[in-house]
Amino acid sequence: MPPRVVVAALSLALLTLAMCGGTHSEGAPDSGSASSSGGSAGGASSGSGSSSSASSGSSTGSGSGSSSSASGSASSSASGSSASSSASGSSASSSGAGIGDAGHGGDASVDGSLAVEGGAGFNGAIFYVTNDDGTLYAYQEGTWTQVAMWSGLPITDGVRGSDADPQAGILYLTHGGAGPASTGAFRNGSLLAWSLRTNSAVYNVHFTHGVDQFALGDGVLYVPSGEYTNDTTWYVVKASDGSQIGTESGGRNPHDTLFRNGHRYYGGTQDTSLYLGGFAVKNVGPSPSGTAGVRPFTINAAETRVYVTWSGFRGYSVGNLQTGKIIATVNFGRPCSLAAPSHGMSLSPDGTEVYVLDTCVNQIRVYDSSDTPQLKATVSLAHNIYPGIEQPCPWDCDKDGWILHSRDGKYVYVGNSGDIIDTATHQPSAYLATLANCRHGFLEMIWADGVLTGTSSHTGLGYR
Repeated sequence: MPPRVVVAALSLALLTLAMCGGTHSEGAPDSGSASSSGGSAGGASSGSGSSSSASSGSSTGSGSGSSSSASGSASSSASGSSASSSASGSSASSSGAGIGDAGHGGDASVDGSLAVEGGAGFNGAIFYVTNDDGTLYAYQEGTWTQVAMWSGLPITDGVRGSDADPQAGILYLTHGGAGPASTGAFRNGSLLAWSLRTNSAVYNVHFTHGVDQFALGDGVLYVPSGEYTNDTTWYVVKASDGSQIGTESGGRNPHDTLFRNGHRYYGGTQDTSLYLGGFAVKNVGPSPSGTAGVRPFTINAAETRVYVTWSGFRGYSVGNLQTGKIIATVNFGRPCSLAAPSHGMSLSPDGTEVYVLDTCVNQIRVYDSSDTPQLKATVSLAHNIYPGIEQPCPWDCDKDGWILHSRDGKYVYVGNSGDIIDTATHQPSAYLATLANCRHGFLEMIWADGVLTGTSSHTGLGYR
């Protein structure tokens, strides 16, 4: 990244503020102002628990209109195992100029008012967690040391989804409302592109529709209109600037999304099948539940199997992506009052184990990934999800949970619990208080001597 001219006195002031741990500004939506600090606040503690063995994607040529604006300023200091963070203060234009096409690298652009050469000099796997007070935390995998924290991100209306592009160095977050029937003060949603290199907002686009868990692929984002929208629309959005360029149709009340090898997976909370784009078959189903709704799902590396959870159902199904048929269903028992009693699923990176939340009893069940699933372990959470309320939280505050494998497969992160499961022992081994109040906005980024090389995304997929 070419260096910018920085006034020496201002640089010294920023460095002094970072070192002294000055007060951080909490920006309102659109401010994008951010400050950063490292240290042990919000850090990890050891955990304990028990384990026992035992419609087709048709495209249109244009999307609905949107507006965007963002400015970002950041100062940062960090401490911890094998990690450091350099200061970056910048104002980012809504055009997103200089980002480059997503997936093709290039440093995030700023307007030239101020920048500091470098970026976060992290090394190894860094786990990022958002909270709805506008904060973003970074932890070193394994030691769980907090290596950085940024505040003032414009996400105080509630994060709805997350994904990242390691080549472009961008973390994407949808936030705000999930459609006209959303239960809070927000109806429409927004998309924040946050540079992990400059630690500043690149753009923050406001849509005229809701948002939910999206997916990044081939330079575009597939953004669902939201689970509180009575339609079947996913918006195709350019990752480089947040502009909408088309739509695709999927499950009703669009909620969850995956992308791999040009294939799209669309789950709606008022549908009985998972919809597919780019496949010979158009959907996988039907749901074994008496209640409509596709909930968290994942796929194997070969894209021959999909593992799906459902509304009103404790358990999951195995689906055949070549025939669209359900091969097997595992029923954990009578559901509780949660709309999605198993709102969390992750496939180990080696493709051998499926982790599924059994939120009603605050457990995770571990099965092999075969077409005739066999229970391998039951993990009791050290910190319960249900019943629980996220704090802080602007809306949709009931704790539902979400689980995700680390990219190396050593750990499973449990959103809304805060527990981190050691996959070798199938027991909780650490706890992050920030993770206990997050389910939509966390993922892992892989760094190698200050260079981003990979991500877990927000869904635990099979890679081999």
